[in-house]
This record gives sequence, C-alpha cells and structure tokens, in this order.
Amino acid sequence: MAGRQVGTKSIQWASIAARIPSFNVPELNMIQDKYNTVKASLAQLPEKPPAIDWSKYSNVISYNGFVDNARKEYDSLKFTYPEDKSSSSIAVDEKEALRRAEELAVDASKKIAELEQQLASLKIDEVLATKPEWKRRLQEEVDAGKWE
Repeated sequence: MAGRQVGTKSIQWASIAARIPSFNVPELNMIQDKYNTVKASLAQLPEKPPAIDWSKYSNVISYNGFVDNARKEYDSLKFTYPEDKSSSSIAVDEKEALRRAEELAVDASKKIAELEQQLASLKIDEVLATKPEWKRRLQEEVDAGKWE
C-alpha cells in the first residue's frame, strides 16, 4: 500500500533547512508540519480497509441488482502503483559518490601526511626569511618582553 510508504523514508529536515535561504525556512517548516500531520493520520489507518457488508446494503437498497452491480464494480477495481524506476539508479549513484569520497579521503590523508612532514622539517628562520613583516613584529614583541 502506497500510504504505508509514507514515513518509511527518512527526511533530513535540518539538512534541507541548512541548504536553503533563511527566508524560505518558514515555508519548509510549514511543509514539515503538513508532512507530520499526514504521516500521523496515515499511521492511524488500518493496514487493510474494513470489509464491506454487502448483505446489509442488499437488505436496505430495494433496487434490484444495484448492490450486486456495485459489488462487481468494486471487486474489479485494481490500483496499480507506479513502478519504482529511480531507486536503483540513485543507489548506484550513491555508491559511486561514496567511492569517490573515499578516494578523496585517501588522497587528502596522503597530502596531510606530506604537509605534516614538510612542516616538521620547517625551521622558524626559514619562515621568517620569507615573511620580513612577521620577523619585525616578532622582534618587537621580544624586545617588549612578551616572549621570555
């Protein structure tokens, strides 16, 4: 039942709110409230609708064949829900994005390790040689007694 699918997916409302302009947040909150209201009312519905008491209607309605015809029409109703064609492609895209993210994380870790090595071997004199303003300001602070 499609109504049962509501609430099985997790909507990251905070993540959506973080990505939209602040003036749209009240509208998002309104949508979230409506979603929660519909979700709560659907949760109260039974899994299957109650059975129709056709004999009760046959006794009440005197028009010949009306109830039998209505029952036949009702029983012939078939509701088909659209086939889910996008979940599989979304799952493939998600796996690809995760693979790329892992590659980026590995590359970033290598770059961090490389920079940490460079930083460990870097001497203050080398840095100050490229930044004369820093050297002057550091010397002023030393002369003022801030670095004892």
